[in-house]
Amino acid sequence: MDLDVTSWTPEQLQELLDGPAQKPPVGVVPNFKNSSTLAEYLILTLVLSLIIATLSLLFRIYTKAFILRSINFEDFWQAPARVKMSMSGARPREPYPAPYI
Repeated sequence: MDLDVTSWTPEQLQELLDGPAQKPPVGVVPNFKNSSTLAEYLILTLVLSLIIATLSLLFRIYTKAFILRSINFEDFWQAPARVKMSMSGARPREPYPAPYI
């Protein structure tokens, strides 16, 4: 194929777009269909972090309300902030293909 893409047929353009951007390094076999990913570990980490953060918030609210009996203004904003934080960025996205290693 020549470098002038304006003269290429639609089939040639589609073949170029469906192919890899660059050849893999020597000795590396690309696997785009069943690539390895760390998505399950990411989801596990997110879930455990959400559980630990929520338990910490509940312990703080319990301590401030029932043990110290002193609830301040900033304590009322922690629960809505916690809900907002858990809704904003804690959802897993489609994993990217694994890089060549």
